[in-house]
Amino acid sequence: RDFSKMGPDDRLFVFFAGHGETLAVKGGEEGFLLPVDADPASLPSTSISMDDLKKIGRRVKAKHVLFVLDACFSGFAASRDIKPRPVNDLYIASALKEPVVQVLTAGRKGERAIEDGGQGLFTRRLITGLRGAADVEGQGLISVEQLAAWISPKVVEDSASKMHPQYSRLDGEGQFLFALSSRPTATKIEL
Repeated sequence: RDFSKMGPDDRLFVFFAGHGETLAVKGGEEGFLLPVDADPASLPSTSISMDDLKKIGRRVKAKHVLFVLDACFSGFAASRDIKPRPVNDLYIASALKEPVVQVLTAGRKGERAIEDGGQGLFTRRLITGLRGAADVEGQGLISVEQLAAWISPKVVEDSASKMHPQYSRLDGEGQFLFALSSRPTATKIEL
């Protein structure tokens, strides 16, 4: 897609399922997402640095950007207490007004993404959550905070505590919202 055609009220959802690697750097390590043509011997020039996600999110013109990553890597720790706020009219107006770049990952630093039957455990729960299970209030809307709070204990249990999904707001104060088509929302909104 041509991202130059995105406008200031657009939303961008990026889902990546694949592999990641870590490179030792001064003072720690840096994580990378590996596209199909990545060269493990040259990670900085052939893959996507986890540190660059915030920059990428800020460069696109979309107001709300969400990266969801089901990948093995250990150079990125996205942690934030997940205390979802109720999705009411005031919250919706505030969330949609401000820009945001958010990330939701399958696991924390050092954890491997687990697959079962050709699909990641995290991806399976993500799909279930987005089909409505994460809409615990029945509002017809799911915030990323709600999705993260719902998905995390499910994946921890499914993986026997080997995976701990992480959520972070990389930039901005808004909120990426998913509108469920099968349930009426309390307020008619344009996402």
